[in-house]
Amino acid sequence: METASIKLPTLLLALTHQQQVHFLIYLPHRKRLEDSVSLNSFFDLAECNQDTPTALVDRELIEQLSHDCIHLWVEQNQANPEEVIRECTLYLVPTTKDKQQGVMDFLKLEDEVS
Repeated sequence: METASIKLPTLLLALTHQQQVHFLIYLPHRKRLEDSVSLNSFFDLAECNQDTPTALVDRELIEQLSHDCIHLWVEQNQANPEEVIRECTLYLVPTTKDKQQGVMDFLKLEDEVS
């Protein structure tokens, strides 16, 4: 999904661990997790309407980024990966004047993942 609320492609991921839901923001370019956010903040970032363009993204890239995000979270929280359930994943792509730069960054990231 394309959104103007972010500057770089960003992965939003909700996971459940030990019956607790965690809402994560993963920055693929920095290979870094932001602090967990509240449900409302998660939905604020994902907010869109029926006119919001769909981002054309390779499904395998999203799966790899989701895996990277969960792996990092598991490592940081010393959690058992067998106890982690991915509930949903959203990949956000910026819509700004810098969209060309965002596309270049995305292509660079896609090459790194491949």
